[in-house]
Amino acid sequence: MTAAKQERDKKRGIENPQLNILVVGIPNVGKSTFIQNVSKGKTLKKANRPGVTRGMQRIVMTPKITLIDTPGILPSRFENETIACNCAAANAIKLEVIPRERFASKIIRYIYNNYPNAIESLYGIGTFAPRPIDYEDSFELLELIAKKLKFVILGDVPDSERAIEFFINDVHQNRFGRISFERPIEITSTIELPPEDDIDFTVESDLTIE
Repeated sequence: MTAAKQERDKKRGIENPQLNILVVGIPNVGKSTFIQNVSKGKTLKKANRPGVTRGMQRIVMTPKITLIDTPGILPSRFENETIACNCAAANAIKLEVIPRERFASKIIRYIYNNYPNAIESLYGIGTFAPRPIDYEDSFELLELIAKKLKFVILGDVPDSERAIEFFINDVHQNRFGRISFERPIEITSTIELPPEDDIDFTVESDLTIE
């Protein structure tokens, strides 16, 4: 594909065209790890938290190909709380923007309903309730986990706040294994784009976002 593009560039009088490949995504989804893998181990800063890549980093792959790592991008506002919780669960945003008990309730419900035995196996509890569970059930499940971990106050009252913090830490440490907090969108129809040769790439477009 790049060879064909370079040939077209030569016909347009563009000598030694440079191919810049921009790697873009939300924070903490593995952009730097991906680049490090394909760039044969060239060192980039990476960590399991948002905000590690502060500016653009350029990695020269060949004299004509450069990879560009970018800081994570996010919308200016989330459409709903679920999206915000999913991003926080993946360490893409800081959890401070969401009430911790609501975050724990939503995420523990999602894991319990979609990944059978993940909760039960990690905390050594039996089947809590038939799936799917609801908002109220999630707090009862957290209380059960508190009892199992012996997080109690005043003798036998479950310490739910401590259980919530323990659960949140387990989520961020990936102790439930490989979990996707979103499902792929089901594609119901497709459109066919014109062949690349029919597209005039020299025409400038107004890409201003109002």
